[in-house]
Amino acid sequence: MVKATQIQAECPRCHRPSARVRSYYTWTVSDLLWHGLDVRLHLRASRFRYKNNLCTKRIFCKHLTRVVAYYGRKTQRMNEALELIGFLMDGEAGARATQKLAMKTSLDTLLRQLIQAKLPTATTPRVLGVDDFAFRRDQRFGTILVDLERHRVIDLLPDREAKTLSARLKSHTGVEVFSCDPCTSLCYGSRHRRS
Repeated sequence: MVKATQIQAECPRCHRPSARVRSYYTWTVSDLLWHGLDVRLHLRASRFRYKNNLCTKRIFCKHLTRVVAYYGRKTQRMNEALELIGFLMDGEAGARATQKLAMKTSLDTLLRQLIQAKLPTATTPRVLGVDDFAFRRDQRFGTILVDLERHRVIDLLPDREAKTLSARLKSHTGVEVFSCDPCTSLCYGSRHRRS
């Protein structure tokens, strides 16, 4: 069992401290394996009583946000490990890998983990590479934008029209060097197909 040892906590609304413990609450969260063993932490934290006529909050808890998210059933480091597995593998393979690693996570949970992940904010690249590709051969085409210095895909556009690319570039100014295959309709605005 892990116990929070704080003797006071701040009210989440008015941020004034209280040291009057009303009761305790416990919950169980999953953590990373330890020498091949499944680890469950039983957390115990205090509920504080608070009296302030200017604040409507009467009872509040000190949340252990560095250890577990609000209402979470897994520790933050377990969530980070699942997120990494989800990004490195596709959904089905990632779910199978978590079973082998005794993390016992379903495909839906892994996908939900990826949806909730905080992605780094994309910066406008200095050197931009542009090319078209086929979503479906000879039927539906799109445009891929790549940061050529960082070797990262920035965006996928739904078609290969010059006006779509132009609108995207106008909304994200700052590109200094533009690299494009000269025989595509992206650079010239014509509708001819590649030979």
